[in-house]
Amino acid sequence: MTRHHLSIFTNLAIKTIWVLLLVGCCTSIASSQSPTVDQVIAGNEAAVGGQDVLKQIEEIRLTASATFGSDTAERSVVITMKRPNLMHTVTTSTTGKVVSGFDGTTAWAVDPQTGGAAPLVLEQSTASSLSSPQMDSTLGYLRAMVAGQTIQMIGNDEVNGSKVYHLRAKWSDGNAFDYYIDQNTFMIAKTSTQIQQAGAVQLIESYPTKYRKLNGVTLPYSLDVRVAGQSVFEMQIQQVELNPAIDAGLFNMPQPSGGK
Repeated sequence: MTRHHLSIFTNLAIKTIWVLLLVGCCTSIASSQSPTVDQVIAGNEAAVGGQDVLKQIEEIRLTASATFGSDTAERSVVITMKRPNLMHTVTTSTTGKVVSGFDGTTAWAVDPQTGGAAPLVLEQSTASSLSSPQMDSTLGYLRAMVAGQTIQMIGNDEVNGSKVYHLRAKWSDGNAFDYYIDQNTFMIAKTSTQIQQAGAVQLIESYPTKYRKLNGVTLPYSLDVRVAGQSVFEMQIQQVELNPAIDAGLFNMPQPSGGK
């Protein structure tokens, strides 16, 4: 994997994609009128699994296959997360293995193709993007995801033939994130946001599908992320482990060879 691909994975796949993982379903609001923002958020909370189930999930490990854009070569991906915002990713392809992580402060990677066996400290912007609670984003827990933001109902919309409620969350710095919530299931059908990349504004859209229930939580097992309408990342999840036994040291940046 090239460093360009690694950058896409850390900045898009982690920040944007995991906002969508493990989203729920199977709840509806019985009303002939459009629901309020609070009702949509409550519907999503129940659809994901409810507070009692969600608060018990402290760790997640995902095993998946992934492709990047026009490169159809399939990678094996194992992503491990732990509250509040620790992350570890292993991406394996025919050209080797890339390991990356976030220990709560430092984002790092070991990429034999670009840096040899020595760990590389990634840009501060990458660390900043990972500093928000990753588990709630991974669980698709909308109430926690939008905490501290200004939320408004944009209206009704449609995603892939399904009617959705369109909500917009704005941070105090003006950045916005759009959520499209299925009107029947209250699953997140799509999210979108705009970011600055390579000196240009890029529209990022993410689509989770193929939902299944696991231990009271409903999760998507397929994901498509698009930039400017073009697919840049597709993932098929083979296995989800909730609360596996994880060594806390997994998330720490490895010491350089010979380091103490």
